[in-house]
Amino acid sequence: ADAIDRMGGIDVGWNNAGIMGVSSPLQDLGWSDYRALMEVNLDAVFRGSQRFAQAMIRQGTPALILNTGSENSLFHGVPGGGAYVATKAAVRALTRSLDEDTPRHIQAQLICPGFVHTQLGPDEQFRHGMHADRFADIAFPQIGADRFFILTHGYNAVRVREETDRLLGEFETSGAASAEDTARYDVRSIYESLT
Repeated sequence: ADAIDRMGGIDVGWNNAGIMGVSSPLQDLGWSDYRALMEVNLDAVFRGSQRFAQAMIRQGTPALILNTGSENSLFHGVPGGGAYVATKAAVRALTRSLDEDTPRHIQAQLICPGFVHTQLGPDEQFRHGMHADRFADIAFPQIGADRFFILTHGYNAVRVREETDRLLGEFETSGAASAEDTARYDVRSIYESLT
């Protein structure tokens, strides 16, 4: 509301708040710690995305919504961080939906930082991450480009391939009906044919 009042509109909205929370096996994580992660890392992104989208739809001018996810939006990279990883995977799904659901004059992008030296966690751990200036030099040229993901750490592709290969391998050994036999049940195709 302040941006609209002061500048007449919003061209870029960026949901960038996040916390790591406590590192704990999921079975030992307290409910209040879980809810704190969800409230900051997911609920706030939902509320911010929704408010930005509503204002940008009313404006009717080209606009961009950026949501900060994580490499954990792409694969499970933090052992003992299941709740944190869940928030970042959910931010990916939320942002993809936002990009599809909003009018074409609004673009949504997901920033997927790898390990970056920030104040998100303890310095003795985070000092091993990429320097924030280098991250910015890689990420910022991708903002607003014709792409969904903003990617900075090339090694993440190794982890994405591992996860994808595992998933496809499990399809092959699962006994699932063939793609040809189940194509008519593809939820995306069914949904698109009904709308």
